[in-house]
Order: sequence, then structure tokens, then C-alpha cells
Amino acid sequence: MTAEEAQLILQVHNEHRAYRNLCGEKGIVPAEEILQPLEWDDELAAAAQSWSKKCNPYEEEPIGNVGKWNSVGRNSVIQSELAGAVAYWMEESNIYKHNTDSCSSTFECNSYKQIVQAETAYVGCGFTRCRQYEYPSNMLIACYYSPKVKSGPPYTDATNRRCKYLNANLNKMKGKGK
Repeated sequence: MTAEEAQLILQVHNEHRAYRNLCGEKGIVPAEEILQPLEWDDELAAAAQSWSKKCNPYEEEPIGNVGKWNSVGRNSVIQSELAGAVAYWMEESNIYKHNTDSCSSTFECNSYKQIVQAETAYVGCGFTRCRQYEYPSNMLIACYYSPKVKSGPPYTDATNRRCKYLNANLNKMKGKGK
């Protein structure tokens, strides 16, 4: 993966995290704790690149330790572009129910949760063009994260706390201007 490709996929991850920091966005459960931008990690990227070379997105091989990381999660997908991989994983947010930490009968939503989990701090990705898949959607894209996704909601809902406070203060400020 080139430096430009790494920067692109990191940027897309961080845009999705930042969006969850906003209050009042339709269809978004805002985060109580401000989701910090992820940092790129070359060890995670090397491990993701190595795993992608197997060209098997369904392989559930345990990750184990990766360099200094002992808690590592993985997202993977066959896609035609890097940004499309993150968008695909984030589509799980459309079926994830934050208040019950549930998804659907066919998805656990762990790909979405891994990206926006408050504790997730590092990411590294890799990809391989796999001959057994039809061009252009023939890239096995894998991202490794630390720490790995935990059970429960990925972050605390800010609707009735931080956002309520911000909205109340905004309304006070608007009232003073009249």
C-alpha cells in the first residue's frame, strides 16, 4: 500500500468517526465521549497485508499478537476501491440499534463497531488483487485495529447528555440575541 493509499483509507476512517461526534445529525447516534482520530500503524498494516495475500475473506483465523499489539481486530471485504471498503463496513450502521446493541439475524455489525468504538486507537490496512474474483471488484482489503472490538455498544449515546447540554446552551445563546 502506498503512502497516499494509506492516507486515504485513514482519512475515510476518521471522517466516519468524526461524524459520530456531531449532535443532531439525522440517523446518527452521537458519541458522549469525543471519538479521537485513529492513528496509522505500520505493524498492523503489514499484518493486514500479509493476511490479504491469502485471498480468502471468509477465513476466520485468529489474529493473536501483532508486534506490540495483543488485542487486534480485523475487517475484510472484496471491493474495487479502498474508500469503498470503509463505506461498506459503515453500512452496518444502518441496521445497528445502539440502544439494544443489536443488529440483524445475519450481521453482528462488528465491522461498523470496530471502526467507531471509542477505544479503537490504531489501524493498519493492506490489500491484494485476487485472481479468483472478477475485476474490478477483485481487491481483498483488510484492516487490522487495536484494540479489537469489544462486546456492547461501541460508545456511550450522547443524546441525553452532551448533546442535550449543547443544545440547551445553543438555545440560550439564540434567546439572548433576540
